[in-house]
Amino acid sequence: MSGSSFGARGGNAFASFPGLTSSNGGLGPSPSPSPSAGAGGGGVGLPSLNSSSSGGGGGQYGPAIESLTLTAQSVGLTIEQLAAALSASPNLKTLSNESGIITDSQKELALSLYRTESLALYRRCMLLAGFDPDAIEEQSPEYQQFAFRAWQEEGRRLQDLMGREMSLQAPVVANLQQEAAQAKAHAQVQSQIQAKAVQAQAQALALEQQQQKQQLFLQSRLQQQQNGGLNSLLYNSSAGSSQLYNDAVQKRLNGMHKPGQAFR
Repeated sequence: MSGSSFGARGGNAFASFPGLTSSNGGLGPSPSPSPSAGAGGGGVGLPSLNSSSSGGGGGQYGPAIESLTLTAQSVGLTIEQLAAALSASPNLKTLSNESGIITDSQKELALSLYRTESLALYRRCMLLAGFDPDAIEEQSPEYQQFAFRAWQEEGRRLQDLMGREMSLQAPVVANLQQEAAQAKAHAQVQSQIQAKAVQAQAQALALEQQQQKQQLFLQSRLQQQQNGGLNSLLYNSSAGSSQLYNDAVQKRLNGMHKPGQAFR
């Protein structure tokens, strides 16, 4: 098959891949390709894949990553291996050309990359696009350009999707870190409050003990004063009684010495 027939079937070879075109304009395999994908009669339909078998993410871009995961699984790759084949390969880094100019050596390297690293996935991409890989001449410009552009665009799309998925998770991680910091600060405040409460309790206990000591001291002084007054009263009473007794004795003695009175 000539390059012109390839162009006639696909027009723009990258805009007419219904099984590979994503919502953001990148090229990516669909989990449920249509049997009539592509414009030519050589299209080969593939059975739909059960999306429930995928471990795709649950975020906003989870379905797109799930689609890539299903495609990778269908050819025996993990999504990490697919990402490596598309974007992390040293060959693809060499091929990356932001200016849009693709040299012949780059095209050959892209084609070699397909054959050696991901031939099975490449053939699936061609089938999803509605073309028979065996019916296209490998040296045709369209074939080589498909090999380079499809992988390059899909690699960029995968990096973008995974990057956006991580950016969606970043606020969650930031919120968790903030909550952890707040919990730590709250625990520190509670610890300080508890320490102050213990200190205040100790001070109150010391003050209570001091007040008890002062009260005991005052009670002791009062008891001493009361005991001193009673002793003085007893002493005075005893002294008074002695004086009365002495006076009585003296009177008796004085009466005995009066003339004409007998001693009784």
